[in-house]
Amino acid sequence: MTELCKTYVPPSLLEALEPIKEDGDKVKAFGVDLAHSMCEAIKEKCGPQVMGRDGVFGLHFYTLNSDVAVLQILQRLDIIDAEGDEEEEASPASSSSPVPPVTVFTAIA
Repeated sequence: MTELCKTYVPPSLLEALEPIKEDGDKVKAFGVDLAHSMCEAIKEKCGPQVMGRDGVFGLHFYTLNSDVAVLQILQRLDIIDAEGDEEEEASPASSSSPVPPVTVFTAIA
């Protein structure tokens, strides 16, 4: 995948994955933890550019037909509740916000 994207996995990330690379569940949990921490860092750094009044806007996830990890990340970010019951549409953003309301959904191909 990294060749296709013309990118690389940082050595520190490869080192962190080395002890768990044979355990798929641990690798997935590691990925959820990493993605969650990255999203939190984006929220803290970008503030209003990413945050709307009622939730996070501007984060895009590719599920690759595996939406469970993304749902876990959205739950940790308090975008959907812990039971996974997504709101059909979030409340409208304040009139001073340039960000439109968000609909959280998943699609399985």
